[in-house]
Amino acid sequence: MLNRIRSFTSLNLPWLEQKTEVYPSFWPQSPRSHQDLLLEPNLPQVDLYLSQSGAVSVWLNDRKILDRRGADTMAIASVLGLRAGWNHFLIKLTRSHDRWAFAANFAGSQPDFISQNDSSLEMP
Repeated sequence: MLNRIRSFTSLNLPWLEQKTEVYPSFWPQSPRSHQDLLLEPNLPQVDLYLSQSGAVSVWLNDRKILDRRGADTMAIASVLGLRAGWNHFLIKLTRSHDRWAFAANFAGSQPDFISQNDSSLEMP
């Protein structure tokens, strides 16, 4: 599974205005559904940690799961309801400074689970 999304600073996009928005998208794959943890209490919990210098919104499978506004945002999307198979994340980033500073990573109650999953930057 995608463990970390790199900073957009390396893209070197000086012509973009300060309030520019970008929409990174990626596709993690989960071997099992995490939508009903009560049915399988031993399933690992998966969280998404975000750091952004500006506003951030996150959609998982077309459902908004996070919406944070502010100059510097640290956020956690907890207990992600991944479905079995491919899942789609769409992240809306709004820059509030003259530079990009974004990072994201997955963490879970069973770290080995995250490293066993696949991911893609394009729709599989």
